Amino acid sequence: MKLFQSIWDDLRHQRNLDAYITILLSIVFGTLGILGIVDLAVINSAILATLALLAIGTLLDRTNRQRVIEVIRSIENTRSESQSIDHLFFNPDHVIRLDELARKAKTELWIVRESGSTILRFHFGALDELLAKGVNIRLLTTNSTDSVLQILSFRDVAHTEVKDFEARFIETQRLAENLINNPKRGTLTIKQIDYDIPIIGEFIDAELEQAQAIIRFVAFRLPFEQYPRVHINRMANPIAFAHFKSQFLSMWEAASPVSLNATNE
Repeated sequence: MKLFQSIWDDLRHQRNLDAYITILLSIVFGTLGILGIVDLAVINSAILATLALLAIGTLLDRTNRQRVIEVIRSIENTRSESQSIDHLFFNPDHVIRLDELARKAKTELWIVRESGSTILRFHFGALDELLAKGVNIRLLTTNSTDSVLQILSFRDVAHTEVKDFEARFIETQRLAENLINNPKRGTLTIKQIDYDIPIIGEFIDAELEQAQAIIRFVAFRLPFEQYPRVHINRMANPIAFAHFKSQFLSMWEAASPVSLNATNE
């Protein structure tokens, strides 16, 4: 009973018609051949027609299966991309030490920071080595205007007061002047922009083919370690690298230079 119900449902919805036609023709011509009513040539022609019908059905079935496979692959790729984005931005194994990467710089190191004091304080030795071997360093920070400082204070995870942010900019100036105290082959240039910088990061040898960048996206009231980050290799990801490089250069052009004087410390 279920078999007939299934056949009836298929016929009503026009499913598997090629199979039912093939079965029907096989039964009819098989019966007629046994009874000797139909000539053998007619039966052979019917067999060939049936085989052709089966071939068409097979091709259609193969096409439909291929479409299903493509849909499944598309879903799997979407899931894979989604997982890779999590892996890309938040995988703790991908945390890259700036000292290790920056020491590979041959010509230039570009740095983007809110105030710059932390990177100068904790990476003073590495930056000093780079300047000594002739690497030119650009440091781009926000400006210490009241409007920008208010934004930085409001966004900061520790609710740092405006006056403390002002102290960071003073520290940046002092550390930078200490860096250039002794004559170096490389140069240190600092610029400030009156803008709440949306990204921070470092560009290593940005003008060379083997350039690399570490980009972090500024987050609201999260510690620095939890900022989404990405390591971009120019040769592997030329479009992404060009985008962020262009952003840096645009901000650099709009920023104002900071005057540095060597100290005797």
